[in-house]
Order: sequence, then C-alpha cells, then structure tokens
Amino acid sequence: GVLGDTKPHVDTCYKSGGLYYLYDVSRRGGQTGHYHGGQMLPDAAIETRNYAISTVAMYDADNNWNTANQASGVDAHVYSAKVYDYLRYTFGLNSFNGNGASMSSLVDRPIFSDGSICRNNSFWDSIQVNYCLGGNSFPLPDSGSLDVVAHEWGHAVTQNASQRELRSCLGRQTRDLCYQYESGALNEAFSDWLGTAVQHYYYGESNWTIGEGIFFVRDLENPLNPALERVFVDGEIYDLRQPDTYLGDRYLDYNPSNCAPPANDNCGVHRNSGVPNKMFYLLSQGGEHPVSKIKVQPITIETAIQIAYTANMIFWSNYATFSEGRNGMIEAAIYLGYSLNSNEVYQIKNAWAAVGIGTIPEIAVSATPSEGGIVSGGGKHEWGKSITVTTTPNPGYIFHNWTEDGNVVSTSSSYTFTVDDARTLIANFDPIPEISATPASYDFGSYHIGETSSYQTFTLTNDGLDLLDINSVSITGADVSEFTIYTDSCAGLSMDTNVSCIIQVEFSPTSEGLKNAVLSISSNDPHTPVLEVPLSGTGINDLPVVDPGGPYSVFVGQVIILNASGSYDPDGSIALYNWDIDNDGIFDYISPSPTQNHIYTQPGTYIITLQVTDNFGATNAGTTTALIAPDTVPPTGTIVINDRAPYTNNAIVTLSLECNDSSSGCSQMQFSNDNTNWSTPEAYLTIKTWTLSVGNGTK
Repeated sequence: GVLGDTKPHVDTCYKSGGLYYLYDVSRRGGQTGHYHGGQMLPDAAIETRNYAISTVAMYDADNNWNTANQASGVDAHVYSAKVYDYLRYTFGLNSFNGNGASMSSLVDRPIFSDGSICRNNSFWDSIQVNYCLGGNSFPLPDSGSLDVVAHEWGHAVTQNASQRELRSCLGRQTRDLCYQYESGALNEAFSDWLGTAVQHYYYGESNWTIGEGIFFVRDLENPLNPALERVFVDGEIYDLRQPDTYLGDRYLDYNPSNCAPPANDNCGVHRNSGVPNKMFYLLSQGGEHPVSKIKVQPITIETAIQIAYTANMIFWSNYATFSEGRNGMIEAAIYLGYSLNSNEVYQIKNAWAAVGIGTIPEIAVSATPSEGGIVSGGGKHEWGKSITVTTTPNPGYIFHNWTEDGNVVSTSSSYTFTVDDARTLIANFDPIPEISATPASYDFGSYHIGETSSYQTFTLTNDGLDLLDINSVSITGADVSEFTIYTDSCAGLSMDTNVSCIIQVEFSPTSEGLKNAVLSISSNDPHTPVLEVPLSGTGINDLPVVDPGGPYSVFVGQVIILNASGSYDPDGSIALYNWDIDNDGIFDYISPSPTQNHIYTQPGTYIITLQVTDNFGATNAGTTTALIAPDTVPPTGTIVINDRAPYTNNAIVTLSLECNDSSSGCSQMQFSNDNTNWSTPEAYLTIKTWTLSVGNGTK
C-alpha cells in the first residue's frame, strides 16, 4: 500500500497471457474459492484500474504487486473489498446498490473531467470511485486511507440503495440525498460515519478523524480542531474546521434563495457536515457538548451506524434537512425494534439537541399556592435522564401532592422520573396548624428530696394557618413520677392562628440524682403530632449528722449502753444505726434503734465507729471511745442449802445463791464439794441443783 504496509491477501484474477489483474470475482454468488460469502451478480467484480491504462484492470506478472506505481491500486482494491464485506455482513446490503453490482475504482487520476488538476481528492462519479494523485504537500493518494475509501462508497450507497423516490437534483433525476444545503451535508456526514464505522470494524480503534496518515481533513470528535485551521496545500492555506453546532462558529449560514449550487461548496455540504458529525460522535461515544453542555450517553458506534443507515435508506427524503435527519433516525430506531422510550431513541434526541437540532425537554415546576413552599429540580434535562424534583413546605403548610394537568403523579415530596417529554409539574400545599412551646425545654435545677419546686409555665402557640386541636397533655419518660402538671388550660382546646394557652409543671424529687421526663402534647399538627418538651431537675439529699455519744467508761464485763440519739437528718430521718465496736471495719450491730448494749470482756481503750443512714439512703459516720477498766475486787455472796434445813437424807439438794460485786457484777459461777475439784463455769443464777458428796457428816 501507499503507506508501505503489506496486504497479506489481495483477491486478483489470472487471465490468459500470464498476467494477474485487480479483478476480484471471488465475491460473486456461488463462488467457493477464497470464499467471502458474496452475492455479486455473475458478471460483476471488484475492479481497480489506473488512469494511465483505464480500459483494463491493473495487472501484474507475478501477483506480488510490489512496485510503487501499483500501491494506490492495491489499497483501493483491498479496501473496496473490505467495504463490500462490511456492507454485506453489517447491513445485509449486496454491494453499493443492493443488487450485487460491480465496484470499480480508478486510481492516480491527474485531472478532473473539466481538465482541472486533480490532487489530494477522491470522489464518486455515479459510476466509479476516483482517487486523484497526491500533491506536493500531501504526496500520498486518498486510496491509502480505509475510512476515505469507505466514505466514497458511502456516497454510492446513499445514491443507489435507498428507497427514496427519483427526484430532480442539480439537473438530474436521482434517489440521492440531494448534494446541496442540509441534505448534501447529511450526504457527506453519512459517508464520514460509514468510513469511521468500517475502520472501527476492521481495526477496533476509536479513531474519529478522516484521512489521518494521508491527508487529515475532518475530525468528528472535534470539528473545530485547531489543527485544521491553517492547512497548507501546495502553496495555499485552507481552514478546514467545521462547525459543531447548528448556526454556530464556522457554520456556513445561507439562504437557499441566494446560495445557488455549486457556489460555496454547494452551500456548505462539506463544512456544515461537522454538525451531524459531532452528533454521531456523541451518539456513539457519549460525552458533553462543549457549547450546549448537553450530555449524551453512548449507544456504541455499531448501534449508531445501523440506525443511521436505516434512516438514510428508508426515512430520509431527497431534500432532508437536519431536523428531518433527526426525526428519520428516531423513526429508524423504532423500525429496528427500539421503543419510543428506549435509551437509543432518547440518546438520538439528546445527540441532535446537543448540536442545536431539536431541544431537550423543559421540566417546569411551581408551587400552589406560591407561598406554600419551595420547589427545585426543574429546568432543561436530557431525554431519558432520571431526575428528581423536590419541594420543601414553608411554615404553616404541608406538602400534599404533585400534579400534572390536574392529575396526581406523586404524593412524595421527592418525585423521581425519567424525562420523556416536557412537563409542567405543580407542587400542591395545604395550610396546617403548627404547634410551638415556649420554653422549648426546661431544667428546674436542684431540689431536696421531698421538696416541691415552684411551677414553670409553658406557653403553647398555634403558629400555623389552620385550627390547632390540642388532644392531650401528659408527662412521660424515665422519671415521670418526679414531675407533676400543676395547671393545664390546653388539653381539649381548639386554637386559631396565633392563639396561645398555658401549662404549668412542678418538680418534686423522690430520690437523689438527675431526673428526666417529657411534657408530651398531642395535637393535629401533621408535622409534629406529639410535641415533646424535655424536662429535667436534680434531686439532692443532705448528709445526716452523726453523734455516737461518749466517750464511754465501764469495767470489764459490765454492760455499756451506746447512745446515738444525738444524731439527726436535716432533710429527713435516720433509718439505720450501724455500730463497729472494735474498729475492725465490720459492723457488729445494725439496728433502727439509736441505742445499743455491749459488754467488753477485755480491758482497754476501744474506738467505736457509728454509721447512720437516712431515709433516702445517704450515710455519714463518726467515732467515739470506750475505756474498759479491769475488775480487781472479787464478788461476795452466800450459799443456803435446802432453805437452811439442819440436815437432809438426800445428797441432791437445792442451793439458794446470792452474789454481790461492786464493779462489773456477777457473771459466772462454779462449784466444788472439796474446794479442790471444781465444776465447769456456768452463768450466774440464784438457784442451783447440786449433788453433795456421799456419806454422813457435815457438808
């Protein structure tokens, strides 16, 4: 090829004389050699000729096709075959006319039919595709670019394969998209789309320029590409930039009454094709148009070219405008099985709207009444886009529903839908009552347990625009028993706008610590059906005053009476007296009585701890001392046997006992018949049964 690339497979024909010709019959119907599945007519072929010997196909003796003057022909021949296969397998189109006609190319053409120089150009002349010679600035011919070859065969398809009626255009009867004005620009654009699609099909590349590597002439992605602004061609400077927006920058605006073809490139067929070219790029690849800022979601180039081809063949008329081009593609998509609300149709509309043909829908939103609330989400949105319109009611109103043409479309304040047309949505609001409380919360501060605070007044007001009905007033929450409604002028009341009532609440703690509750007001306010006013207060408990009495002083074994009656509680009463009589950390006596008896058995000075607990659980402790003196004076007493009987005949007798002790008193006793052997000590009693020793005599 002209780029020095090797074509691994060239379909040629061997004829007598030992020559091979660029004459491909392998795509005829029924051919099995080099099978391509073609359906060309029995006498049809893909044929490539050189202008120098235009009566026969180009030929070569060894079928290697490796000389410089053959390169343009090899490219045109191989690429034409690729176009045939693409048309056949993508659209089911048998050659450019749908009837299996021959596809002829003429390369290295030096002049046009009018004798003018033919350089860096290519064209379909209704019979064959012609490729001019390269020029000085760009020496390679267009046949070296697959997208250009497919572009020219695209013109042949547009002219010959469509279902358009025969109409007069530029002095001849044709089914072509008339090559002038917007229909001519559509003609050019479709060929650019086909060239790009064929190149993408074979090479899998996302290439959106035409003629790159040979002579870069157009950019579908960026028609205004700065690289096209000053193109030097054989001493001349050309601005090849195209508009990307209808009537936008570089658009050749014309009035059909004063722009007669062929003036101004048949009134802008090449330049203005930038508008549908940008559309096709956005439809295939997706993106945001730099001017309109409309976003398009991609449907892939494969889907886009199928729809465009169908539109060209069936739905575009001979003099189709850009607007008709848009509508025809929508019809084509539906014809191919896509629904009117399909993503493909939506994106067709978005892509055309992005370049200024057609519009995207306007979503108008408003509030009724206007002061009822704030609405958002309206404006222009792309077709098929999921949008959400929202509303926020103003004070005194509640959102009711969204309506369109009097019909309810949503009862949610956030309404999400797919944009499928322009819409006028109304957010409807209803006046409502609105309850408020002053103060909105209250802390009563600190009060002693059992003490009652002064009441706090809460004012309820209807701030809304409708009648407020107070259903009930109550105290709820964790510490409901600590708070009391003192006065309630609100429950059961119906209040008009700006009317108020009062509730008074008291705090009376029953235990120590922070207390929390809620003043709950039930009403017909739809926003706040139960108004909750937080209440708090702190119960406090003063410590009891402890007085353990003493100091105490007794003898060992003598009863000590501990007396804490001097203890008291400033805000209650003392419930328990806990005595630790030996300071070991363990309470020896726990009693509700302030007095406690105790006997120490060992002398010494003892620290006594008293802990008192009040009726709310508060405790306090204090200490005193007890001096326990030793008992050194023995007790005295008498023993009487059998009530002083002079004698007894029974050894078992009754002893009457009397014991006296001036210090600690008598506590134990033990007995002996011989003043040597003593009984086990036992508690002192005044009567004792005893057994005397055996035998007669004094005992």
